[in-house]
Amino acid sequence: MVAAVDVDDTTRCPAATWCESCSRIGDLYVVTADSGMGGVFCMTLCGECIARPLPQFGALEAATRTAEHCEHLGIGLDEMGRNE
Repeated sequence: MVAAVDVDDTTRCPAATWCESCSRIGDLYVVTADSGMGGVFCMTLCGECIARPLPQFGALEAATRTAEHCEHLGIGLDEMGRNE
């Protein structure tokens, strides 16, 4: 049996230099969000935007971000669904 992976782990996820919601620079955190399509992705938000509704992404952007987050975790997309 394969060990479960914490899909909310952001320790290997790169941080953007600005908030992906409001473009603020500083007070930034890498967080995870549910893609709505059976996956999780990472994004950079400032302290204020963490408490707000997440920015909306189209299906292609959400899928691309989910695949990128899988790379950060060292897993495949098939494993994402099993660990969510």
